[in-house]
Amino acid sequence: MAGAATVLPSPPEVRLRGDLDTLPEPVCAHLLAVLREAVSNAVRHARATHLRIEIEVTPAAVVLTVSDDGQGLDPAVVSTSGLRNLRDRAEQLGGTCRWRPTEPHGTTVEWQVPLTSASPRAPAPTRQAQLMTAMRRVGRAATDGRSDPLTETATALGELVDADCVALIVEEDDEQLQVVRTRGFPRDADPRGRRLPSAGTLADHVLSSGVALRVDDVRANPSVGRTLGTNRIGPALVVPLRGATGVHGAISLARFADRGPFTVEDEELAMTLATHGALALDLALDLCGVAGISRPPLPAGR
Repeated sequence: MAGAATVLPSPPEVRLRGDLDTLPEPVCAHLLAVLREAVSNAVRHARATHLRIEIEVTPAAVVLTVSDDGQGLDPAVVSTSGLRNLRDRAEQLGGTCRWRPTEPHGTTVEWQVPLTSASPRAPAPTRQAQLMTAMRRVGRAATDGRSDPLTETATALGELVDADCVALIVEEDDEQLQVVRTRGFPRDADPRGRRLPSAGTLADHVLSSGVALRVDDVRANPSVGRTLGTNRIGPALVVPLRGATGVHGAISLARFADRGPFTVEDEELAMTLATHGALALDLALDLCGVAGISRPPLPAGR
């Protein structure tokens, strides 16, 4: 931080909550390395003029937050080995590292790792257990009369396959698509509400064929990636919401450019949940018709 202070117009704002001395030595070493890397990225790449650094230590976790007023999530920065290193260090300790836009401009990096407790931890749920939990969530949304089952399906899918960004896409008409729900996109690149020609897009292929598709890097094919509207995206996975009455829409799942591609297992889990969600919606519509009540809310365009 001393080095950053010499190149910034003002010293970084630092806030500390908790006792750093209680941190295990391996966690402390990772924390200091991550802090140096995050500050260096903000100064060298984002050209920040001000930094806010917050460290919170609790019995359960340590959280480091570094916010800057720089240029934002520049694709060249997101894809650097430095940010991959931050994520890798967090995952080694069972934690997470995420970055998001800071209003009105800039970036916030949040690095969080759990601290070992005296009692043994319960084993992490298996992917199949996570799938079953997600299916129950979607089923409840389709039958409680208050939730949008498609939105719940999209949200649960993003969590299941660890996607950074999720978009729910429907057919506006024979020639256009509409992005009706989104989550996780940078504010300046959020495609929600966009209408675009369907020809040549990955979503159009999935909607017409009913078959999921994986792309390791959408930036290599502009016609495939333009639905997402940002070159910050690398890997993508698009799955159809294919029910008994047809394809209700497509869910586009994406990761930032620095992350690894979706796997065959990711695709299989996503298709299972998407199909379950579409069939649950079919059932909900049938039940509403029998009972003579309003049908569950669907996105505009269907």
